[in-house]
Amino acid sequence: ISPIINSQEEIQLLVFNFHDITRLVISERENINAKERLQHALESSNEGLWDWSSKTGKFYYNLHFYEILDYEPYDIPPEFDMWADLLHPKDQPIAVKEIKKHIENRNSFFEFDARLRSKSGIWKWVLIQGKVMQRYSDGNPMQLAGSIYDITLRKKSEEKILNEIEKWRLIFNSISEPVFICQKEAKILETNEAA
Repeated sequence: ISPIINSQEEIQLLVFNFHDITRLVISERENINAKERLQHALESSNEGLWDWSSKTGKFYYNLHFYEILDYEPYDIPPEFDMWADLLHPKDQPIAVKEIKKHIENRNSFFEFDARLRSKSGIWKWVLIQGKVMQRYSDGNPMQLAGSIYDITLRKKSEEKILNEIEKWRLIFNSISEPVFICQKEAKILETNEAA
């Protein structure tokens, strides 16, 4: 509303200017709805999310990240060195190799299985995924983000299967007679030690 004042400083006329903001309001509502949907999707997933900024050197973890490892949010400092403390020593070279390969643009994201130490000291198997979200002009990463997913049960199942295979192989090789395992076309797939 803009008043038009006469020479006696009285309002002579009011000029009204209307703007249709329907699209703006609808757009804001859709944006809020999209954010809520994303938040619901993240909360319903079984993934722990992490985000690292090279500017601050700090990590952000969502609540599920802490829950996977049985920690409270204040138990894990947001520093980079904490990953080295959580990561099993035998898995550290794999982590460094995969992340370095990704940073050097050899693949679109990184992914590897590793063990992370839970609050109780038990090693939990997780699938770690991530990618560079932003880079500096020189190509160095500015921000990395990713997730961890608890695969402990899968790893236990895999270990059980491998143990069963090993038992079968011991029995198979302990047979004193030659044994051949063949396909229909008579192609030999496996033989025992006696064969």
